[in-house]
Amino acid sequence: MGFVSSATSGSALSTNAPRPHETIIDSVNAANWLLIDSVAEQMGNLEHALSVYENVLRHNPNSFAGLTKVAGIARIKENYGKAIEYFQSVLNVQEDNGKVWSALGHCYLTQDDLLRAYAAY
Repeated sequence: MGFVSSATSGSALSTNAPRPHETIIDSVNAANWLLIDSVAEQMGNLEHALSVYENVLRHNPNSFAGLTKVAGIARIKENYGKAIEYFQSVLNVQEDNGKVWSALGHCYLTQDDLLRAYAAY
């Protein structure tokens, strides 16, 4: 117990920053989930693919592939509100992606939000 209390009281150890090995493990886990998902998606199992991509995002919330895939599946399932949310998150990571802007514009168009659709296109 003494070790835990002394380790948590040090200012350098009390930060919430991930340790280098944790970052590497999260990257490897995210990459593995992406591989699993590509198989599920190819088999047409969108529900399984969606859950796998959500696992990717748990390991790396800014995963471009994870965010775009979740947004794309939501768009396929006509859940445009969720698709818009995820496409906007993708643009926070990579704002100059024309395909994402186009997909976002389509989602706004289906929601009859013509001003945002026009801006996205």
